[in-house]
Amino acid sequence: MASSSTASFSGLASGIQWADTVDMLMQLESQGLYRLEERKVEQQSRIDAWVAISSKLSDLQAKAQAIDTASELLAMNASSSDSDVISASADSNAFVSNHSIEVNQLAQQEVYVHDTGWADLSTSSLTGSGNDFAYDYEGDTYTVTLANGATLKDLIDAINEDDNNPGVTASVIDDGSSGTPFHLVLTADEAADSNSIAVNAAGTTIGSGVFDSGWVTTKDAQQAQIRVDGYPAGDWLVRSSNTIDDVITGVTLKLKDVTASEVNISVAQDNTETINAIEEWVASYNALMVDIKANTSYNAESETRGLLAGDGNLRSLKSDLMSIVAGEIPGVSSGTIYSTLGAAGIDLTSGGKLKVDDSELRDALEDDSQAVAELFALSSDSSSPYLSLFKQEAETEGGTYEVELHYLANGKLDPDANNTIGGYAATVSSGNILVGQEGTPVEGLRLYFDSPGGGAGTINATVRVGKGVASQFDGFVELAQDSVDGFIKQAKDVYNDSIESLDRQIESFERRLRIKREILTQQFLAMEQAVSQAQSQAQWVG
Repeated sequence: MASSSTASFSGLASGIQWADTVDMLMQLESQGLYRLEERKVEQQSRIDAWVAISSKLSDLQAKAQAIDTASELLAMNASSSDSDVISASADSNAFVSNHSIEVNQLAQQEVYVHDTGWADLSTSSLTGSGNDFAYDYEGDTYTVTLANGATLKDLIDAINEDDNNPGVTASVIDDGSSGTPFHLVLTADEAADSNSIAVNAAGTTIGSGVFDSGWVTTKDAQQAQIRVDGYPAGDWLVRSSNTIDDVITGVTLKLKDVTASEVNISVAQDNTETINAIEEWVASYNALMVDIKANTSYNAESETRGLLAGDGNLRSLKSDLMSIVAGEIPGVSSGTIYSTLGAAGIDLTSGGKLKVDDSELRDALEDDSQAVAELFALSSDSSSPYLSLFKQEAETEGGTYEVELHYLANGKLDPDANNTIGGYAATVSSGNILVGQEGTPVEGLRLYFDSPGGGAGTINATVRVGKGVASQFDGFVELAQDSVDGFIKQAKDVYNDSIESLDRQIESFERRLRIKREILTQQFLAMEQAVSQAQSQAQWVG
């Protein structure tokens, strides 16, 4: 406390403002601390740069996941020769094809309207002589009970909110006339074969008998009837909706009118949409490469380097990314001319970026769309009808593998036999899953065995696992971002460790500075005291 108080009034005896001198000396002593703090900021900036790179990796993974199966990548479309009668759309499960459609009748729900009407919607009470409204639907009676004083709106709400409602919606029509303009409407939620709604007069006690009668069916229930490519001859395919998605695989038909003549539906590949999806993935890949370049480049004019210049992990990341897109795709079908991205018009350019030649890519899709899909997607086939791909993981390498398996009389795999995948010992899981050995190219590979029956036996087969670039990137990013031992965590750990070390150095440096300031302060205080004593002695002598 004494030093602080004295420091506040430095120079009282000596006339020297030594507190300012101490501050200046301490600023000189603190230069090393400032450098440590700057290094800490730099290390944090490098962590932030890795966070940004990880974010771009996540975006790349999302774009890859959107095209890592052939059904996702190869978009399809459907067109109609008369969209006023039938419109059509297709998803990736559709096949290239042409179909002729006849519509004999449209599906429609039964509509049951109270023709007599009611005076108002929410003023006059329906109750009085009774509180029940009962109606029959498909042979069963349903009753709602209203509170005293309930209105027509309350009745509509009661029907629609009834837990036992079988599929009937209540509504109202206002014809605009005087007297009784409000007409209660009961509509079946689904189309059916025949009329099924009727008011149960015996059970209806509301409205003083007004609702016991005066009902009219304005629309008869009927199902849609269509014929596809002349099938079934002499009969119709029947559906309960005018939107039909279960007749032609992958195609949704929307019926709008009956046909005077056949309507042609054409299903084709939508190569434009496929190219757009590939270009979105390429754009995401290029954005990542641009970020990597910005963090590793050197500007000769300004003599500045990127934040992560010299970072071995980032160099390794760039190399791994480029190796995926530059080389042959592992496990593509034999005999195809499309074994690299470049063969389909997607070339590696300077800086590791990709460039898409739309025309060349479109030609490749028209030539062999499935082969192009294998450049991106996960694909597989087996020489045995009893063995198929069940699952693969990020560690699984694409390729063609010889498989030997042994099964028991009960149809299960023999776990004690010499089962192999790619020449590596395989284990058995759940009785019919053959699992690839860890630490080998088939790690994470799981093959499903479907027993042929007929007792115990052995199967020797060839299984192909194709891993296109999208499939590879999905697994690559998954491993890279692993929270335990992913290399992005390892890269950030290097800088976090450095920050922790700098924090310890900063703490030690600050401790030394505090001690140094205390020493300087004590020295100047001693000087002040000496000067003060000398002045006192001089005054006493004088």
